[in-house]
Amino acid sequence: MSKTIVKKKDLQKLISESIRRGKQVTTNTTRINFTSLNENINKVHNKIRIAIVKEGISNLNIRNYKPILKEESFYGSGSNRHNPGESAANGIEEVIKGLRKAYDMVTDKATGHMIMNSITRLSNTLAVIGTYVGSGQSQTEVNPERLYKALKPIPYPAVEAAEEGDEKAAERMKKSYMDGF
Repeated sequence: MSKTIVKKKDLQKLISESIRRGKQVTTNTTRINFTSLNENINKVHNKIRIAIVKEGISNLNIRNYKPILKEESFYGSGSNRHNPGESAANGIEEVIKGLRKAYDMVTDKATGHMIMNSITRLSNTLAVIGTYVGSGQSQTEVNPERLYKALKPIPYPAVEAAEEGDEKAAERMKKSYMDGF
């Protein structure tokens, strides 16, 4: 029986190759871009607040469209206990409900188009989250290309491109607030 002796030089070479390969590996995980989501919702809420004042919409409460999204109770209390994912989904659904109500009442077309773009992005984000949660429960793989094709396109991309002053922004518009797919 012969012994295999690994020399220090060979061991260092293996370690350095391993480290180099590890740096080249990029994780292709899907993540929510919270900064983009928060900025977009705050911008749309600000436009809704302005429209409420300008148009004198008495059916909308200006306090419901605060510029900062806050994280409230994650788990609830007593029999109303939720997991964080369920609470987050409920929060996004409440934002969508508020945006839909504002969309129905705001008469300014540009603001209405921005609201509809945000509703579409939030709905697509919920669809992606739901797909990944479902795949985790059933232990099946998600095909990101197929999922991305199934998402609804942004209905009015030119409105936000004009708002930013960048015509090429319409081409770069994302369908959701998800990064990595």
